[in-house]
Amino acid sequence: MNRDTIGGTAKTGTPRLLLSGLDSLYVCYSLDMRTSKLDFPDLEYRKEMIRDGQREFEALTLGCEDFALRPYGAKPYRFLLENEAFSLGLTEVMQPTLRVQFRSEALWRSGAIALHQRIVDWARSIGAAMIAPETVSRADWSFDFDLPEVDFNEDHFATRAHKDAKYRDGGRVQTFRLGSGHTVIRVYDKVAEIEQSSGKVWFFELWGQSENVWRIEFQIRGERLKAGAIRTLGDLEELQGDILRQLAHEHTSLRRPTGDSNKSRWPLHPLWQSLQDAIGDMPQLGLARHYDPDSALQYRKFKIVNSMYGNMKALAALSVLESGHWRRMVTLEDLTEEILDMLQPHHIPSIWQQDVEQRIRDYESGKW
Repeated sequence: MNRDTIGGTAKTGTPRLLLSGLDSLYVCYSLDMRTSKLDFPDLEYRKEMIRDGQREFEALTLGCEDFALRPYGAKPYRFLLENEAFSLGLTEVMQPTLRVQFRSEALWRSGAIALHQRIVDWARSIGAAMIAPETVSRADWSFDFDLPEVDFNEDHFATRAHKDAKYRDGGRVQTFRLGSGHTVIRVYDKVAEIEQSSGKVWFFELWGQSENVWRIEFQIRGERLKAGAIRTLGDLEELQGDILRQLAHEHTSLRRPTGDSNKSRWPLHPLWQSLQDAIGDMPQLGLARHYDPDSALQYRKFKIVNSMYGNMKALAALSVLESGHWRRMVTLEDLTEEILDMLQPHHIPSIWQQDVEQRIRDYESGKW
């Protein structure tokens, strides 16, 4: 079951963590459909028949999994297949061929790795070979706390997010949202969300209670995942603690107000201290490879360095081929020394200074 903590004893005066782990996960897979047993014209025909008959879906078995075929696609994917564990966007030619949403209950009960293996087994069962590693496009982590009393408001959050929002129901605050785009943090009444929207009453069983549960949720997409070096599910397993630690310590925190005009010097709220403690218990490599998503300059530096790193791999390969000893690998340290030698014929100090100063002016004026 995908849960780091269930129940347990909280420190005196701190909210008790009931449940933590992945609540939502989107993964893309690149499959070679040329060897697949799937009959795409038949799937298209069935989809049209469902649409004409005004039915919601048709049940069918594809390989080792049973699915409901929907009468519509999931743009840009032509077909949408669903079962209790997955929602699959599928196409025949485009890469990635498959975009998978792992369902919440399946994640909590089985875990991401077991569900990923089901996708791998399913692809094998329909004769479609994996031609590239899977890529994670979105991951949502949640931390659910027993919180009988809410003694904070939107002004108590210290955050780098430029956008925030607060949602009420009947005059009572139910959700605080911080950030947008690739990084969003939500703090909300999960019981109210279940009762009014999602209907996920099975959480009551996992929590061991059906009231006073507030969730802290981190929704991370695309570029922010890449910046945290998270591309595959293996990366996710290794580096999730690092990226969450950065977000909970440096990006956003919940504070208890004092007379200090600097909010970042306010003491942590016990809820956020419990969150940081829970994240601290997660596996971490200590390689918080990240940029500040709210700093355009840091983001640009990250992109340039990422591009440089790719070019350095190409230079390393060329150096090995040039030496004629392709089995003798060039290390990053060796290549760095070699690059300095290669740059010397191109380096003129006076021009270097002029060009750097011009680029500074360009950045400041917004040209770059």
